[in-house]
Amino acid sequence: MIQTFVSLIVYIGDEDESLISHFLKTITPYVNQTFAYYEILLINDSMKERNLSLLEKEVSDLNGHFVILDLAYQHGLETGMIAGLERAMGDYVFEIDSIRANYPFTLLEEMFKKTKSGYDIIFARSKENSALSSLSDKLVNKLVHFPKNVSSGPLKVISRRAINQILTFARVKKINKSLFRDSLYALTEYPLSIIKYTPINNVKIPPQSINRIFNALYFKLLYFKFRYLLIALCLFLIPCAYFTVRYNSDLFILLGFLFFLFIHMMYLSFLLRNQYQSTYQIKQIKVYKEKDQIFHIKR
Repeated sequence: MIQTFVSLIVYIGDEDESLISHFLKTITPYVNQTFAYYEILLINDSMKERNLSLLEKEVSDLNGHFVILDLAYQHGLETGMIAGLERAMGDYVFEIDSIRANYPFTLLEEMFKKTKSGYDIIFARSKENSALSSLSDKLVNKLVHFPKNVSSGPLKVISRRAINQILTFARVKKINKSLFRDSLYALTEYPLSIIKYTPINNVKIPPQSINRIFNALYFKLLYFKFRYLLIALCLFLIPCAYFTVRYNSDLFILLGFLFFLFIHMMYLSFLLRNQYQSTYQIKQIKVYKEKDQIFHIKR
């Protein structure tokens, strides 16, 4: 049995009750027999009121250490996982992006053992990636030139020192860390590894390919200031000036200037949104330990 204290963050959106129940009843016994010290943080990001009642009932019946983070409204995967990261206490943290698991839970132990080889960040990826997923990987790494390629996967384990650096970096740079979790992992420059697994069933994990592309683009706008785009916009004014002289009309230079101004206004709105947007709101936190529950109300 592994003696290191670990946290498992599980994101739960608008899922069927049977799926939630099956997941908790399957993963809890395995975690109990594999990790001596652990906590399972359940991020309830569902709009269904009955999902919270189901979670409370299930964890009350199970013999485990649970924390339910009930979000005030629907935030989405990235923000929900950040809420869990900032409250996880483990020396290593597992991120489970979906309860629709197509991998064996023994993969958790395999990933943890790989951390003992010097890796701080380990992603688990299916060997049967879709064409869209592969394309998004290439686009993300072209958009943002990190020291290491940005990887992704439905399951990952992160060391405490890597998490601390991510949260510190985001706070110092005033970056909205809920938008580009995987991008921040790549910026830590800590050793990173990928484990590929063969799916054990036909369960389809919700794809995040499109979101990853937009998040990488957003990240470049905020962190790298998107210098190339601004230079291109300046060059865009040259043909506008040429047509203005050629046809003796101010319309072209006016259109070019308005377009240039529009892009700059959008860029400023990105910066303002990033700086002042509230990351997340938690309605309540419920802690369950060995069937004894302690209620912490977050107002």
